[in-house]
Amino acid sequence: RSQCSRMGSERDPLLGADSSVSPTRWWMCFVLSAIAFEQGWIWNTWGPISPAVQDLLDWSDGTVALLANWGPICYFIAVAPTSWLLDVKGLRLVCLIGAFLCFAGAVARCFTISGDVALALAHIGQALNGLCGPVAMAAAPVLSATWFPVKERTTATAIMSMANNLGVAASFVVGPWLVPKGKDNDTASHNILVYMWISAGMATGVFLMTLAYFPNKPPSAPTVSAGSSRVDFLAGFKALMVMPRFWVIALAYGVMTGVNSGWSSYLAPNLENFLDADSAEDTSGWLGFYSTLAGCVGSLVVGKFADVLGGRMKAMIITLNVLATASFLWFTLICINVVPSDTVYLYLSVIIAGLLVSATTPVYYELAVESVYPIAEGITTGLVTTANNLGCLVFLLLPYVSSSLGSSWANWCMTAACAFSSAIMVFFREEYRRMSVDKDHAADYNPGFARGTLQ
Repeated sequence: RSQCSRMGSERDPLLGADSSVSPTRWWMCFVLSAIAFEQGWIWNTWGPISPAVQDLLDWSDGTVALLANWGPICYFIAVAPTSWLLDVKGLRLVCLIGAFLCFAGAVARCFTISGDVALALAHIGQALNGLCGPVAMAAAPVLSATWFPVKERTTATAIMSMANNLGVAASFVVGPWLVPKGKDNDTASHNILVYMWISAGMATGVFLMTLAYFPNKPPSAPTVSAGSSRVDFLAGFKALMVMPRFWVIALAYGVMTGVNSGWSSYLAPNLENFLDADSAEDTSGWLGFYSTLAGCVGSLVVGKFADVLGGRMKAMIITLNVLATASFLWFTLICINVVPSDTVYLYLSVIIAGLLVSATTPVYYELAVESVYPIAEGITTGLVTTANNLGCLVFLLLPYVSSSLGSSWANWCMTAACAFSSAIMVFFREEYRRMSVDKDHAADYNPGFARGTLQ
């Protein structure tokens, strides 16, 4: 038996009791959230400040887009080794590597802001940061399974999974504030370098926190499943490839959240139906910020609700998906003047839709790992988040197939993606394998530890 398995068998039999849970778990949650926040912040550096950068450095729209595209490109490169390291080597090594990649990517951009060297360093910085993407997106369920008791797992996953989105949202506000457009060249160069150094300082702090204290696992496992061994990585990968139940979740999550990630870039063109081009661009940034904040709040509320219920995640996902479908349909009809096009309604539809889509994320993650246990959390969430990136990539490639699509197609596509995810989840066979193991073991010793609904 493995050391991890022995640890699980030698702990207090009242698994899930507060005495067996390490308070360090909240430090671990904070540090991983900081890594995810920083990764999202650095990834979204150039888009929000592109007006000032393009005036100063004469970068094209394609250059700015490529700098952002290093995120998904490097995600596909790094997801397999990151998932393997998570499942085989543990959290500390993976998070140290991720924090260092963010740090190195941020520092690379600090040396100069002129000429071809600046562009080359910007590409290197974005690529290094992109390699941290799987850590920011896929490590949260692994940490919550290792450190948190049953009734806190989904809440912890919600906190960590939303941190990356929060970093992206913050960069939309802080970037243009630090680097406003319309300044002379010397001032613009100074402002950009200040922004780069602030980002590097933040990344340095996150890396030092991770280096100082970030253990692989707690002194005692908080649950039976946390102290139990998992299926071998390669065997787990092969099993997931042919497991219909897993692919229902992966498709539902990947289609809806992946298309949503790409759809956000169409906010400005949609708003140009009501506002002038400059106002539409500014308003779209704030709308993205507010909808992301709403999504963070919704994710935490839904995550806590899922922990309290101890199951019924399928019903929660379908409900959120149906409501998201209605919200995006409302927005689509506003944009084509079928329903009243008041600006307040426009804002409400976008913010509510963003809240609902983001709120599903931690529930999808937890339901996926519950359903395929004892396959390891790292490979499971790695493949689920890969589906998200593939969904976004396919959506963003569609305009290249036909340049006459306009912007309304994106709204209908987003509405259809939510409807598809709602429909396919109806056929999902709900099963809580990991939760069943934890609750059954605890109930053997403590009849007061009620068994949740596992159907």
